[in-house]
Amino acid sequence: MQFEKKNNLKNESLMRNKWLLILSLLLTAVLNGQSLEDFVDLALNNHPQIKSGDLKVQAMQSRENQMVSYDDPVLSAGYNVVPNSMEKFNISLMQNFSWFGTAKQQKLVAKLESTSEEYEFILLKRQIEVDVSSLYFQLQEMEQLIELQRENRDLYNHLETLATNNLSSTKGTMVDVIRAELAKENAILEIELLEQKRNSLKVSLNLLTGREPDMKIELIPVHFSGLKIESAVEQHPEISGVDAKIKGNEALKKAVQKESMPNLGIGIEYMRMEPDRNEFMPMLSVSVPIFRKKYNARMAETDLLKKSFEFEKEWTQNRLLRERNRVNTEISQAEAEMNLYDNQILKAAQAKELLINYYSSSGEDFQEIIRVQQEELNYKIQKIGAETRALQLAKEWEYLNDTSKI
Repeated sequence: MQFEKKNNLKNESLMRNKWLLILSLLLTAVLNGQSLEDFVDLALNNHPQIKSGDLKVQAMQSRENQMVSYDDPVLSAGYNVVPNSMEKFNISLMQNFSWFGTAKQQKLVAKLESTSEEYEFILLKRQIEVDVSSLYFQLQEMEQLIELQRENRDLYNHLETLATNNLSSTKGTMVDVIRAELAKENAILEIELLEQKRNSLKVSLNLLTGREPDMKIELIPVHFSGLKIESAVEQHPEISGVDAKIKGNEALKKAVQKESMPNLGIGIEYMRMEPDRNEFMPMLSVSVPIFRKKYNARMAETDLLKKSFEFEKEWTQNRLLRERNRVNTEISQAEAEMNLYDNQILKAAQAKELLINYYSSSGEDFQEIIRVQQEELNYKIQKIGAETRALQLAKEWEYLNDTSKI
């Protein structure tokens, strides 16, 4: 009884130390690791497409200031080269004015065009976020698979030792030792291949976020926790951007109508007359837009573009709804797979433990241990893959339900 009590205390101490080690490793990862949000922020600050999109938005915003109420005044002068004429020279200053409200309507067009470009910029940032997240989750998957294969290698190493001990006690066979060695070598090779994939993903993630290709990456693990609430499709930036195009097109049509109206001009002319006489003459001008073809063509263009944008909005709504339905279905499938694999992993682990205990005492069914271990390993690999898909789909779901406004 005393010996059993000592063993229990020893086991409790080992278990306590194990949990302390796990907590220490988790704390180290949190303090020194780089979260998904860190990499997203880096990409949004350093990605060339983001910088280009930001400059485009600034350029579009500057268009509004280009629409002024007044044209530049026209200063003209003339000198009479004919001798003994009554007029020696003249100077005139003329200011033209567009039809009432034309400049205001043009500013509105420029503002709505800028709004549409800003929504495009929002979508670009969200797409960059999805791309960064996808790489982050793939890299996390590689890290998990490498750790899993290392555990697998250690188990085969343990089985090799167990088979060797049984062989020395005449309960096992040399074939069992060779099987364990082969399984361990396969695990070692798999670790090397996974490390190569991991290094490639690290380079891709560093380049995508504007870092040096060989910079160190320490991930903070992300786990799937369900989907966010579904939003109204009309609130999506893609729809808001198309709405801005429709409103901008309507404003453009009104601007063309005003541009087709007469332009007014007022001015004054100074004339130097002979003999030494000054004369001033006020002037008024009116442009008569009798050539209506170009204005009618532009009006027809706005009507066609309006219909085009309306069809674009309808298609965008349908596409967003279809993508939401697809993502929701695939996430449900991934969740079902993860639950199934959890149950299968538990049962396989129980069966493996029983087989190892039986082999330790009898030296039989070693091949069955290898088979069950491979089954458990496959279930764990499939679960990791299912969670990675769920994480990527959840990020895509966030994009499809984005409600960002400018």
